[in-house]
Amino acid sequence: MRFKLFIALILCLLAVPVSLRAQYDFDADVTAIRNNAFPGLDGRTWETGNFGNYIQYVPAATVLGLKVAGVKGRTTWGRFFSEVAMGAALSVGISQGFKYLTGRERPNGNDNHSFPSGHTTLAFASATYMHHEYGWRSPWYSIGAYSLAMLTAVQRVATGWHYMSDTMFGMVFGIGAVELGYWLNSLIWKEKGLTDVYEDRDFLVPFSSGWNVEWIYGTSFPTGERSGMDAGLLPYRGGMAALQFNAPLHRLSKGVPEGPSLRARASALSLRYVNGERDHNRYSFLGGGAWTFPIDPRFGFDVYMLGGAGPEQGGGWAGDVVGGAGVAVVTSDFYKLKLFVEADWWTPLPPAFHLGWSVAFCW
Repeated sequence: MRFKLFIALILCLLAVPVSLRAQYDFDADVTAIRNNAFPGLDGRTWETGNFGNYIQYVPAATVLGLKVAGVKGRTTWGRFFSEVAMGAALSVGISQGFKYLTGRERPNGNDNHSFPSGHTTLAFASATYMHHEYGWRSPWYSIGAYSLAMLTAVQRVATGWHYMSDTMFGMVFGIGAVELGYWLNSLIWKEKGLTDVYEDRDFLVPFSSGWNVEWIYGTSFPTGERSGMDAGLLPYRGGMAALQFNAPLHRLSKGVPEGPSLRARASALSLRYVNGERDHNRYSFLGGGAWTFPIDPRFGFDVYMLGGAGPEQGGGWAGDVVGGAGVAVVTSDFYKLKLFVEADWWTPLPPAFHLGWSVAFCW
């Protein structure tokens, strides 16, 4: 608990300067992907009937439904309402406070309340309630809830209502506020208000042992002659987003030691030119291997090499090879955050380097 609160506090302190800077750098890169991959999703026309308006409540509504149905969770009704009230007050207060403090305009220009994403904050707060109340029964309660929360975040960016950094810190504020609320309630209630069936189980997935699905975001730095970039002949910057699956070989065969794994990735890339009149867009489907080096159960790094191909802008397919390394920390029982750097060799443009981060769900 203290470890997660410490991480959340550090990220909250960085929120304002990071969000203001990211509006011109990282967010512009990801927005380019959004504009090219989902050009028809106008946030203003999608707001009515938008599924993100509803799925943000699903984990919390499911928790309430399970308790009403008599499925015992972690706490009794009294302690549960105390924890929900405190976490909700903190998450709403933090989220709305930063909205008025930063005054950031939305990508669609609708208003100046873009940072952070309120939908994402509420979705991850809702998922954290599920994690605490029923995640001790099975990690799949938590994985399902956080997957819906992640879908909410992706939807808010895809429909043009938020920048990527809005949703990144919405995750932090939602989880951090509820974790803080639970910690404060633990000081008040101590061991009271826990159900007679509750067990404080440890579902921690060791760093190198789990299957995982990884959401990846990064900034691309193309190589090539600077004169060509300045003249608009070569791209100078870009953004990438990917969904990656990792299968540890020792889970597939008991005769294989921990470390090696198989990986598959589907990615989208948008490279920008200085004149702002065009982007170079491509998609890649990659497969390959990785080797994980755990330093302790919560921390480690990996190296990997992937190869494949994908459709190019204007038609046709081209080859793609990616090699890189990442450093990750397991921040909860079943998910981890990673920073990575990788080189990307493709045709027909010069190679590029990607620098970014990812969230991985592990089991």
